Amino acid sequence: MFATEEDPDDFDYGDDRYVGSHPAQVHDVQVILDSFNAKKLSQSRFLTADERMHRLESLLSELSYRRITVGRKAWNNWKLSKHLSSLTLETLQCLGDAKLDSLGLKFNNPLMALRDRAMDGLYGHDALETYLELIRVLLKSDSAQVGEYAAKNTMKDKGLSPSRSIGLSSLTSVCSSPDVMGNTKLKHAVKIRETIMECLDEFVDCIEFVRPKKSDNLQKDPSLPTWVRVSMALSQVMDFVTGVKSRSDCCGTDESFKDSLSTSDAQQILQSGLFREIILLFGYTEGSEVENCLKPRTATATVVVREQLSRLILVLSSKSQILGKYAARVPELTNILYSDSFRQASIVDAICWYSLLGTIVSTNKGPQLRMKGVVTISGSELKTKCRTDFLHFCETVIDAIKNDTASNSIVSDFLRLSSCFQQLPYLTDCWKEAVSSGAGRQAIKTAISNIMKALPAFSVRNEVDGDKEEKKKVSRSGVDFGTIAAVRKSCKSLLLSLDIEEGSANLPSTRLSSKTD
Repeated sequence: MFATEEDPDDFDYGDDRYVGSHPAQVHDVQVILDSFNAKKLSQSRFLTADERMHRLESLLSELSYRRITVGRKAWNNWKLSKHLSSLTLETLQCLGDAKLDSLGLKFNNPLMALRDRAMDGLYGHDALETYLELIRVLLKSDSAQVGEYAAKNTMKDKGLSPSRSIGLSSLTSVCSSPDVMGNTKLKHAVKIRETIMECLDEFVDCIEFVRPKKSDNLQKDPSLPTWVRVSMALSQVMDFVTGVKSRSDCCGTDESFKDSLSTSDAQQILQSGLFREIILLFGYTEGSEVENCLKPRTATATVVVREQLSRLILVLSSKSQILGKYAARVPELTNILYSDSFRQASIVDAICWYSLLGTIVSTNKGPQLRMKGVVTISGSELKTKCRTDFLHFCETVIDAIKNDTASNSIVSDFLRLSSCFQQLPYLTDCWKEAVSSGAGRQAIKTAISNIMKALPAFSVRNEVDGDKEEKKKVSRSGVDFGTIAAVRKSCKSLLLSLDIEEGSANLPSTRLSSKTD
């Protein structure tokens, strides 16, 4: 409004002001944007190899299940499960190539998208079969399917091939997922078990490659060895088969799989060599880490994993007498189980093993307990050690309770022992047989009853300040009342199991009911 004719800013550009290079630049930008379209990218011929690579990496980086979620009908019509599986294998084949390696590192995006769809119960786990088939391919680690680099093991540090490492990790994520468990999803869990049983040979190959040799010095390697990672993965996989969590408190994974290990499954595990390899892995990794079990603060991942391996062997041996008889004939295992260091490290595991081996050795057709040298151990000796160690363990629990110094580890060990007996009926029968000789049964029942009598010794905190609800839940010793109730319940369960075999309903003169049950 205030511009004059002499104002240089008041300039008439004319009607041709947009004619020139600007429209061409807008067109070029649109072409570049269109080149990121997956369909046009596959048809374009004017892009260089580097430009194609950049666009493919950008597209794969943005790939996620959230972005491609569609209904079941559209998912199946477009065959998205098959395409994601193929894309995972195609990107894996790029690993190791100097020009395509950056693209190969994007394999995780289609793999995770397929996994999330397989675990999505909202759409009926419609991608689970394809995902399990992909896991089989990854575990077989065939260079024709996953590429030479992804199928190659690392000899220097005994590293598994990328393909098998990815396959184990993927299978572990499925086995540990609660989305595929439950009675209503039993058919999906059956498919997972079938996949596991089909991959037993691949598991054997993995353990054989990472298992340390007898001449290896495990103490010189400060890094986390590969066998630790493989053992952790296989423990979760085998827990899915047995239905018992060997790596924690031996509680059940799911009620529908409580008796999942059939005789044919046990024979297949034995004939494949997997059970033998697990035992040898536990035996060959023995070293100074066993002593560290006595010092919880200095416990390492190696110690924890070896405990998981020993409990996995115990669960498998208790689930199947075929596997139990085989375990009794392996000197690499029995020498460790009968050693003082093993007993001191975990008296609960020792009690369970003495019960199981004592029954196996005592049977008419049972094997002899094989140990290195000319040492022979009878079933009665093992049962005596079981009975003696159990009484000593009960005294330890009672002493800790009376002195108001019960640590969480002692209480947890007692609960874990009771949980083992609840989840493994055959192990319970072995334990009852071990403590039944002579006056041993009555002494065991008295020891358990004394634990229940000592429970009221836990005193409540008397602080004036603080939340009243928290005061009701925690004792002065730091053990919550829920745990105390669990100990009382475990004692009742052990007493009841002993009386059932006697055919008597007369329990010890101890009040077995309380408001905390």
